Amino acid sequence: MLEEQLHAIADEDPEEKRREKERLERVAAKKAQEAAAAGGGGAKGPKSKAERDRERKEAREAKAAKDAAEAAEKERLATEQREAAAAELAAAAASAKAAADARLKRESELASAVLSARGRPLVEVVAQLAEHAAGPLAVCGGLLVLCEEHAPQRLLAPLLSVVVARLAAAGVDLAADPSGAASTAAAAEVVGAWQQPVGWLVCRCADRREAQLELLRATCDSLGEAALLAQAAPLLKALWEADLIEEELLLGWAETLRPSLRRCVEPFVTWLRTAAVDAEN
Repeated sequence: MLEEQLHAIADEDPEEKRREKERLERVAAKKAQEAAAAGGGGAKGPKSKAERDRERKEAREAKAAKDAAEAAEKERLATEQREAAAAELAAAAASAKAAADARLKRESELASAVLSARGRPLVEVVAQLAEHAAGPLAVCGGLLVLCEEHAPQRLLAPLLSVVVARLAAAGVDLAADPSGAASTAAAAEVVGAWQQPVGWLVCRCADRREAQLELLRATCDSLGEAALLAQAAPLLKALWEADLIEEELLLGWAETLRPSLRRCVEPFVTWLRTAAVDAEN
């Protein structure tokens, strides 16, 4: 037995013995750490004042950065809105100025055309005025210039001649179908387009009743030839529908017409009387 132990001691490797010792020490240290952790219950100790101060500082800095970013974004959006509004106002102002300049130019040209036509028949002057105007409403500017030299009532017949000429230019043969729907619609469309300048001129007259009578007389005079008098009914109906002639005045005027002309306007007069009776009932 002793001999065997002596042989075992002699056969031991010192390096291996050292490694085994280190292993045992590590195992013991690990067990000691585990025991210490188990004994403490795993509870974490309270934070120090420095840690709490640091966390509060970081929270304040994060909130300040967020508020600054939101304020910057809000200011950016507000700036964009102000710039867009300013651009829109500038565009509107530029458009208004351009329109005013164009209107002034047109009115100046119309006034020049009217003034240069002094001494010529009013029918020609008003026809030229209507030809150069941008539209029926723009004619009022030239009529205003003419009203400075002529009584407004004198301009009604020339202006109605323009309306009749526009009616003829529409390409509808009113004489072929004076009481038909096509004739009535064509007359209503043309008179409706010229309602404002005609109504404006009637309102400029000192005696509106006399102005309406002049408009009625001008209706027949502007048609001229007997063949064109068939257009009187749809034209009168259009003037009445445009509120340019009062019903009572129109019916009374129709009674004073000569037989040949009365026959032309009779379809509309009969219809108007019937409509008035139906409205009363």
